[in-house]
Amino acid sequence: MVKTSEPSTTTLLDNNGDSICRSHQASDDDASNANDFNKKSQNGGTTSFFDLPGSSINSTTNTSTSNSGHLTVEKYILQLQQKDERIRTLKDENKRLRSTLLSKTSEFQIRVDELVTELERQAEIVKKLQNELAICRRNAA
Repeated sequence: MVKTSEPSTTTLLDNNGDSICRSHQASDDDASNANDFNKKSQNGGTTSFFDLPGSSINSTTNTSTSNSGHLTVEKYILQLQQKDERIRTLKDENKRLRSTLLSKTSEFQIRVDELVTELERQAEIVKKLQNELAICRRNAA
């Protein structure tokens, strides 16, 4: 799973109904926390904004979290680039091997054709010699 970071501003109401603005980096953890909040609400539980992990009025983004998110994305991109390069290398090798295979196949087909021609020529010689042998036996008898 890749963590992504998207800056966002959330406007919430405190217990007195006053607005509270909070800037943070949206992450998979935020989505998980929201899902937990929704599950508690659906199950009849009472959950306030202040019950959520990492939710306080003075909450700020942890720079190591956002940096690690970027590193994770950068590592993911690097892995994709490495896999793309590997795919290109394999495709090039596949083309080279196919070309070699076609070349060898052509060479072998030419050699097979030569051998078949030689075999047919030898078969004609054998047939001719058998006829001569039959004639010699008749003459000897």
